[in-house]
Amino acid sequence: MTEEAKSSLHKEKKLGGTSRIFRSSLSRQGFIIIAVPLFLSFFFIAGLKLLLDDAQVQADREAHSRQIMTSSNAFGNAVVFAVSDYLLDAMMPESYARTRYESAMQRARVRMDELDALLPERGPQKEMAERMRRDFDLAAKIIHSPRAAGETATAEMAQRSRSLREMTNALLADTRQIIEAEELQLKAQARTFRGYGRLIDVFLLFAVVLNMVLAAVLMFGFLRNISQRLLVVMDNSNRLVNEQELNPPVEGDDEIGKLDNVLHEAAVRLNEARRRERAMVENAREVICSLNSQGVVLEVNQACVTAWGHRQDELVRGPVARIIHDHDSEMFLEKLAQCISRNQAESFECRLITGSGVLKNVLWSMQWSDAEGRAFCVVLDITERKRAEEALKQSEERMRSVFEMMPLALVVMTPEGEIVSVNPAAELHFGAPAKSLAKRVVTDFFRQDKSGEKSVAIAELMNPPLHPARRLYGRKADGELFPAEVMSTGYDTTSLKGRLLIVKDVSREYEAERLKQSFMAMVGHELKSPLMSIHVCLQMLGKGFFGDLSEEGRESVRTAEESVHRLIGLVNEILDAEKLESGSISIVPQKTDLQKISDMAVNAVAALAEAKRVRIDSESMDVEINADSNRLVQVLVNLLSNAIKFSAPNSKVQLYAKLADECVEISVEDKGRGIPKEHQQLIFERFHQVSPGDAKEKGGTGLGLAICKAIVEAHGGTIGVESEPLNGSRFWFVLPR
Repeated sequence: MTEEAKSSLHKEKKLGGTSRIFRSSLSRQGFIIIAVPLFLSFFFIAGLKLLLDDAQVQADREAHSRQIMTSSNAFGNAVVFAVSDYLLDAMMPESYARTRYESAMQRARVRMDELDALLPERGPQKEMAERMRRDFDLAAKIIHSPRAAGETATAEMAQRSRSLREMTNALLADTRQIIEAEELQLKAQARTFRGYGRLIDVFLLFAVVLNMVLAAVLMFGFLRNISQRLLVVMDNSNRLVNEQELNPPVEGDDEIGKLDNVLHEAAVRLNEARRRERAMVENAREVICSLNSQGVVLEVNQACVTAWGHRQDELVRGPVARIIHDHDSEMFLEKLAQCISRNQAESFECRLITGSGVLKNVLWSMQWSDAEGRAFCVVLDITERKRAEEALKQSEERMRSVFEMMPLALVVMTPEGEIVSVNPAAELHFGAPAKSLAKRVVTDFFRQDKSGEKSVAIAELMNPPLHPARRLYGRKADGELFPAEVMSTGYDTTSLKGRLLIVKDVSREYEAERLKQSFMAMVGHELKSPLMSIHVCLQMLGKGFFGDLSEEGRESVRTAEESVHRLIGLVNEILDAEKLESGSISIVPQKTDLQKISDMAVNAVAALAEAKRVRIDSESMDVEINADSNRLVQVLVNLLSNAIKFSAPNSKVQLYAKLADECVEISVEDKGRGIPKEHQQLIFERFHQVSPGDAKEKGGTGLGLAICKAIVEAHGGTIGVESEPLNGSRFWFVLPR
């Protein structure tokens, strides 16, 4: 802290409460500095106005006294002139004398009225004025009374003359007293007026001096308050820049105090930011350091211990090149020199030797600062990334090998359908080298049908994966068509985003399918018809159409008939399974009575139930549904046959139905050995047997339940089983009504 700032801070503490007037806002302080002198000036002007008003009153009084004196003198003179002219007229009658004393009397009367109006209502002067009016009225009466004639005229005139002289003397005496009294009052007023003048001079001098002193004090306090506190604020700003502790906050709520508070808040926030920055640097997983122009480490964070295996004290003040791999140290110094000369960020990779001697790949991000004279660096460990890149490269090599060796045709294309690359299998499929296939539109090599006239839309190949595989016809370069299964999937790599087309030549599968169809036709016509004829002949032979047979012969015919019946059933199931696989099971729904279907199914398995000594309990099913009755009979016969086969002798099989909303649930329940849980979903698949010996022991091919599932689902229903081992099973299927 500067000496000036310390002195200012000490003075401010010393002043304390005396300078609180200057702790308000600067605008308020300015207002006070202007308002106080103005207020005092107003006060002084008001006092001066009062003094001047008093002086004016004294002046008015002086003028009033002079007016009384003037009126008194004028009244006395007018009376003297009137009496003199009257006596002169009495001695030497002249017309002009009469006119003069009458005019004098008139003037005297006017002056008397003025004097009467000027004098106060009460007081000795008023009494003298009233006495003067009485004497004046008597004199006027004498003057205006008729004169005597003859011998008595002289005596009467002498008497009037004496009376008028006495009255005139009395009037003049009273007038002289009034004038003397007013003269005394004028002298007193003159002394008072002179006192007022001196008082006004002193008052003005005091007002000017006090106003100037107060203005100087206010201005001095204002400037001193601002300058002292500004020095503290300036010192705080310097301390803030130099990261030093700030002085205590200055007092006051004005702009300077607020500015100082802002500096203190900024200091707190900067300290917190620096603390967070230091914590972030120290706790960062990446190594953060600073280097001088020679590559000497100036600072480094704690991450160097975990990342590099070197302590901070081992690295600071030492050249960083000593932990750089020898082959990379020269390149490192070149990059540092480039960063300094170009004054821009540099990023580069190099190898670094850890404290344990392990070689690591690191990425340096370096920025030179001219102001700090150092390079700030962030060092990332990219060893794992390098390994991942190498692994990815190897993976791409393996994928490329798989791509090349894949027996299926693989076609990589852009989102617009332009072929980018193909594998060798595609060259064989389409009969053209990869170069001639590239850049062509993929739809050129596919057709909808065997005629080759109907092309394939690009959307069919570009849409999400075609699953199951789409059957199309591939078109070779020479125009030859071949059946193909086509699948499409997304292809997204760093270099290309498009679609991958997988093409399989299914010519052999088509040929196998043709042979299978021929075999199924042979089974249906060349095998089933003779078996039916044999079955009929055996029935006729057993019934004695060709003569009586011995007991042994009848037993042999019965055995042969059962074998043929079983063989016919196997052929029928094989044909149904083929229809199931091809999706050609035909359903002809119509309104039918469920009870009739139930009866037909029960009658069909009655002989088997009787032979197995199993009772069938069929509940009434008075329900009408829309279904293919023959197919439902087939389902029920299959379910009842299975229930009878796996039921113990003298047990029963239940057949019942239950209505639920718009559906009907039909159940076949037995008390047989049950079905393990792991087999309950698999038994509806083709050729699945719960036990390997069931086919030989119980008979059947494992196709019955699969056919049942296909028929039920063709009706829009569902089928399932509920079973517990040793507690029997309940097969159910739900059909819409």
